[in-house]
Amino acid sequence: MIWIAIRMLTGDTAKFFGLVFGVAFSTLLIAQQLTIFINLLERGAAQVHNVPSADVWVMDPSSRTAEVSVPLPSTDLFRVRGVEGVSWTVPLIIANAVVRTAEGKVEGVSVVGVDNETLIGLPRKMLTGAREDLFSPDAIFMDGVGARKLFPDAPDARGTRLELNDQRAIVRGTVDANPSFTSGVLLYTRYSNALNFVPGTRNRMSFVLVGAADGVAPTELTARI
Repeated sequence: MIWIAIRMLTGDTAKFFGLVFGVAFSTLLIAQQLTIFINLLERGAAQVHNVPSADVWVMDPSSRTAEVSVPLPSTDLFRVRGVEGVSWTVPLIIANAVVRTAEGKVEGVSVVGVDNETLIGLPRKMLTGAREDLFSPDAIFMDGVGARKLFPDAPDARGTRLELNDQRAIVRGTVDANPSFTSGVLLYTRYSNALNFVPGTRNRMSFVLVGAADGVAPTELTARI
Protein backbone atom coordinates (compact mmCIF):
# COMPACT_ATOMS: atom_id res chain seq x y z
CA MET A 1 0.00 0.00 0.00
CA ILE A 2 2.85 2.37 0.77
CA TRP A 3 4.40 1.69 -2.63
CA ILE A 4 1.10 2.44 -4.36
CA ALA A 5 0.77 5.71 -2.43
CA ILE A 6 4.29 6.75 -3.43
CA ARG A 7 3.59 5.95 -7.08
CA MET A 8 0.37 7.97 -6.99
CA LEU A 9 2.19 10.92 -5.43
CA THR A 10 5.17 10.94 -7.81
CA GLY A 11 3.51 9.61 -10.94
CA ASP A 12 2.92 13.10 -12.35
CA THR A 13 6.22 14.97 -11.95
CA ALA A 14 4.77 18.45 -12.54
CA LYS A 15 1.99 17.99 -9.99
CA PHE A 16 4.43 16.48 -7.49
CA PHE A 17 6.84 19.41 -7.58
CA GLY A 18 3.94 21.85 -7.56
CA LEU A 19 2.60 20.18 -4.42
CA VAL A 20 6.02 20.27 -2.71
CA PHE A 21 6.50 23.94 -3.64
CA GLY A 22 3.03 24.87 -2.36
CA VAL A 23 3.54 23.12 0.99
CA ALA A 24 7.02 24.66 1.40
CA PHE A 25 5.80 28.17 0.52
CA SER A 26 2.82 27.89 2.89
CA THR A 27 5.14 26.77 5.69
CA LEU A 28 7.42 29.74 5.00
CA LEU A 29 4.52 32.20 5.19
CA ILE A 30 3.25 30.71 8.46
CA ALA A 31 6.72 30.87 10.03
CA GLN A 32 7.22 34.45 8.83
CA GLN A 33 3.90 35.71 10.21
CA LEU A 34 4.50 33.91 13.51
CA THR A 35 7.92 35.57 13.76
CA ILE A 36 6.42 39.01 13.14
CA PHE A 37 3.75 38.39 15.79
CA ILE A 38 6.30 37.27 18.41
CA ASN A 39 8.56 40.22 17.57
CA LEU A 40 5.68 42.65 18.13
CA LEU A 41 4.96 41.06 21.51
CA GLU A 42 8.63 41.27 22.47
CA ARG A 43 8.81 44.94 21.48
CA GLY A 44 5.75 45.70 23.56
CA ALA A 45 7.63 44.41 26.62
CA ALA A 46 11.02 45.84 25.62
CA GLN A 47 11.31 48.15 28.63
CA VAL A 48 10.72 45.24 31.01
CA HIS A 49 13.29 43.08 29.25
CA ASN A 50 15.82 45.92 29.47
CA VAL A 51 15.61 45.86 33.30
CA PRO A 52 15.97 42.17 34.26
CA SER A 53 17.05 43.01 37.83
CA ALA A 54 13.57 44.28 38.83
CA ASP A 55 11.22 41.62 40.22
CA VAL A 56 8.13 43.85 40.38
CA TRP A 57 7.05 47.00 38.53
CA VAL A 58 4.69 49.24 40.52
CA MET A 59 2.53 51.61 38.49
CA ASP A 60 -0.75 53.47 38.51
CA PRO A 61 -3.71 51.14 37.80
CA SER A 62 -4.60 53.26 34.77
CA SER A 63 -1.21 52.73 33.11
CA ARG A 64 -1.38 50.63 29.95
CA THR A 65 2.20 50.34 28.64
CA ALA A 66 5.66 51.64 29.48
CA GLU A 67 5.12 54.47 26.99
CA VAL A 68 1.57 55.27 28.14
CA SER A 69 1.61 55.57 31.92
CA VAL A 70 0.12 57.76 34.64
CA PRO A 71 2.82 59.37 36.85
CA LEU A 72 3.03 58.45 40.51
CA PRO A 73 3.71 60.81 43.43
CA SER A 74 7.23 60.55 44.83
CA THR A 75 5.85 59.45 48.21
CA ASP A 76 4.80 56.12 46.66
CA LEU A 77 8.47 55.18 46.49
CA PHE A 78 8.70 55.17 50.30
CA ARG A 79 5.29 53.54 50.72
CA VAL A 80 6.43 50.60 48.61
CA ARG A 81 9.79 50.50 50.39
CA GLY A 82 7.98 49.96 53.69
CA VAL A 83 6.19 46.81 52.50
CA GLU A 84 7.39 43.60 54.15
CA GLY A 85 9.50 41.50 51.80
CA VAL A 86 10.87 44.41 49.76
CA SER A 87 14.66 44.37 49.44
CA TRP A 88 15.09 47.61 47.48
CA THR A 89 13.11 50.17 45.50
CA VAL A 90 14.23 52.71 42.91
CA PRO A 91 12.30 55.26 40.82
CA LEU A 92 12.06 55.17 37.04
CA ILE A 93 10.83 57.87 34.71
CA ILE A 94 9.96 57.39 31.02
CA ALA A 95 8.96 60.55 29.16
CA ASN A 96 8.84 61.77 25.58
CA ALA A 97 10.92 64.69 24.37
CA VAL A 98 12.41 66.24 21.24
CA VAL A 99 16.15 66.38 20.63
CA ARG A 100 18.10 68.54 18.18
CA THR A 101 21.56 67.70 16.85
CA ALA A 102 24.32 70.17 16.02
CA GLU A 103 23.37 69.85 12.33
CA GLY A 104 19.80 70.92 13.13
CA LYS A 105 18.22 67.48 12.79
CA VAL A 106 15.16 67.07 15.04
CA GLU A 107 14.05 63.69 16.35
CA GLY A 108 11.50 62.49 18.89
CA VAL A 109 13.04 60.49 21.72
CA SER A 110 12.07 58.66 24.89
CA VAL A 111 14.03 59.77 27.95
CA VAL A 112 14.53 57.06 30.56
CA GLY A 113 15.66 58.27 33.98
CA VAL A 114 17.37 55.54 36.01
CA ASP A 115 18.35 55.50 39.69
CA ASN A 116 20.95 58.13 40.57
CA GLU A 117 23.24 55.87 42.63
CA THR A 118 22.77 52.26 41.49
CA LEU A 119 21.83 53.00 37.85
CA ILE A 120 19.17 50.29 38.08
CA GLY A 121 17.02 50.67 34.98
CA LEU A 122 20.00 50.83 32.64
CA PRO A 123 20.49 47.90 30.22
CA ARG A 124 23.31 45.64 31.32
CA LYS A 125 25.30 45.50 28.09
CA MET A 126 27.30 48.53 26.98
CA LEU A 127 28.24 48.91 23.31
CA THR A 128 30.55 51.89 23.86
CA GLY A 129 31.66 53.67 27.02
CA ALA A 130 31.36 52.54 30.64
CA ARG A 131 28.43 52.64 33.03
CA GLU A 132 30.30 55.07 35.28
CA ASP A 133 30.31 57.65 32.46
CA LEU A 134 26.66 58.35 33.20
CA PHE A 135 27.73 60.15 36.40
CA SER A 136 29.30 62.93 34.29
CA PRO A 137 27.42 66.25 34.12
CA ASP A 138 24.61 66.33 31.50
CA ALA A 139 25.53 62.78 30.48
CA ILE A 140 23.18 60.57 28.47
CA PHE A 141 23.47 57.10 26.97
CA MET A 142 21.82 56.26 23.67
CA ASP A 143 20.59 52.92 22.41
CA GLY A 144 22.55 51.45 19.51
CA VAL A 145 19.66 51.66 17.02
CA GLY A 146 19.00 55.28 17.94
CA ALA A 147 22.68 56.19 17.58
CA ARG A 148 22.75 54.81 14.03
CA LYS A 149 19.51 56.66 13.29
CA LEU A 150 20.71 60.06 14.54
CA PHE A 151 24.36 59.71 13.47
CA PRO A 152 24.45 57.38 10.44
CA ASP A 153 27.89 58.61 9.36
CA ALA A 154 29.56 58.57 12.80
CA PRO A 155 31.13 55.28 13.98
CA ASP A 156 31.09 56.52 17.60
CA ALA A 157 28.64 59.12 18.91
CA ARG A 158 30.48 59.67 22.21
CA GLY A 159 31.21 63.30 22.94
CA THR A 160 28.41 64.57 20.71
CA ARG A 161 26.36 67.42 22.12
CA LEU A 162 22.59 67.47 21.75
CA GLU A 163 19.94 70.04 22.58
CA LEU A 164 17.26 68.43 24.71
CA ASN A 165 14.40 70.79 25.56
CA ASP A 166 16.73 73.81 25.39
CA GLN A 167 19.29 72.08 27.61
CA ARG A 168 22.67 70.59 26.81
CA ALA A 169 23.05 66.81 26.78
CA ILE A 170 26.31 65.00 25.99
CA VAL A 171 26.37 61.45 24.64
CA ARG A 172 28.78 59.44 26.81
CA GLY A 173 28.03 55.94 25.53
CA THR A 174 25.64 53.57 23.77
CA VAL A 175 23.78 50.63 25.26
CA ASP A 176 22.40 47.43 23.82
CA ALA A 177 18.69 47.96 24.49
CA ASN A 178 15.75 46.08 23.00
CA PRO A 179 13.97 48.39 20.54
CA SER A 180 10.62 49.74 21.66
CA PHE A 181 7.30 49.08 19.94
CA THR A 182 7.54 52.38 18.07
CA SER A 183 11.27 51.93 17.24
CA GLY A 184 11.99 55.37 18.68
CA VAL A 185 15.32 56.63 19.98
CA LEU A 186 15.99 55.79 23.64
CA LEU A 187 18.04 58.15 25.81
CA TYR A 188 19.16 56.99 29.25
CA THR A 189 20.22 59.38 31.97
CA ARG A 190 20.14 59.64 35.75
CA TYR A 191 16.80 60.33 37.40
CA SER A 192 17.76 63.82 38.58
CA ASN A 193 18.89 64.77 35.07
CA ALA A 194 15.70 63.38 33.55
CA LEU A 195 13.60 65.66 35.77
CA ASN A 196 15.48 68.64 34.33
CA PHE A 197 15.49 67.42 30.73
CA VAL A 198 11.76 66.70 30.66
CA PRO A 199 9.76 69.21 32.72
CA GLY A 200 6.24 68.14 33.52
CA THR A 201 3.49 68.00 36.11
CA ARG A 202 3.78 67.71 39.89
CA ASN A 203 3.91 63.90 39.75
CA ARG A 204 6.81 62.78 37.59
CA MET A 205 7.72 59.22 38.59
CA SER A 206 6.50 56.70 36.01
CA PHE A 207 7.27 53.45 37.86
CA VAL A 208 8.73 52.05 41.04
CA LEU A 209 11.13 49.17 40.42
CA VAL A 210 11.17 46.65 43.27
CA GLY A 211 13.56 43.88 44.24
CA ALA A 212 12.16 41.04 46.32
CA ALA A 213 13.94 39.89 49.46
CA ASP A 214 15.44 36.40 49.62
CA GLY A 215 12.76 33.75 49.93
CA VAL A 216 9.90 36.03 48.86
CA ALA A 217 8.17 35.19 45.59
CA PRO A 218 7.44 38.14 43.28
CA THR A 219 3.76 37.12 43.06
CA GLU A 220 3.46 37.16 46.84
CA LEU A 221 5.22 40.50 47.06
CA THR A 222 2.93 41.95 44.39
CA ALA A 223 -0.13 40.98 46.44
CA ARG A 224 1.35 42.68 49.53
CA ILE A 225 2.05 45.87 47.65
